Amino acid sequence: MVESIIEDALATSGTTPGRMKTAERMKAVPYMYERGLFQIPGSVELVSKSIKISKFTIYAYLDRLGLKRPSESGAR
Repeated sequence: MVESIIEDALATSGTTPGRMKTAERMKAVPYMYERGLFQIPGSVELVSKSIKISKFTIYAYLDRLGLKRPSESGAR
């Protein structure tokens, strides 16, 4: 389930994770968020490895997009 959500989000960009621009990553993060991915423990780390950014960058994207961080939405 986790991998398929990540793959679907990456497919929307039309490029490889290493070539994704910031705007494409920021589009993928809410896609994953809306599907509840970040409520699964360890998912932030999986996503960060998949799209080749740090977990802190994902948290920054969530903040910039006005989305709750996993710890605020009940995930650990």
